[in-house]
Amino acid sequence: MNATASSSVYFPEIAPLTEFSLSASSLKHFITCPLRFYYRHLLKIKEPDQIDETMQDGTFGSLLHRIMELHYNDTKNTKLDDICLQAYRDICHHSYDAHGYDIIAFESAKTMARHIIRYDETQRAPFTVEANESRFSTQYKCLTLTGIIDRIDNDKS
Repeated sequence: MNATASSSVYFPEIAPLTEFSLSASSLKHFITCPLRFYYRHLLKIKEPDQIDETMQDGTFGSLLHRIMELHYNDTKNTKLDDICLQAYRDICHHSYDAHGYDIIAFESAKTMARHIIRYDETQRAPFTVEANESRFSTQYKCLTLTGIIDRIDNDKS
């Protein structure tokens, strides 16, 4: 990290806003903790890795997203329980051997997936899923806005 000094004051270099992209996560960081936003997104200081015995909030969201992605990309009519186990392996990088909070989080993600699928089948059908987890980027004035679209559907009604 480069820095410039003026007297005894330390001024870290910040990339120009034209080189900065803004995502939903970075906006959330700005709203909840502007200092975290400053360190993480402007100064590019990474948070230290934490070893934790339980599934983190972000992991739970990633698990649910992965379950839905596998379900809608499935061409073999795989059972939802098997899809959930595959999603767990994909996200957590090991076989399902959960305990404590992880069991609750895993079962909650599975239940939420069932509710989403049931809603899609009863309230939204017929439709086709055109894309899952699609990245996008767009310019607004001097900022680049980035993100991931969970799912793009084609309504066939």
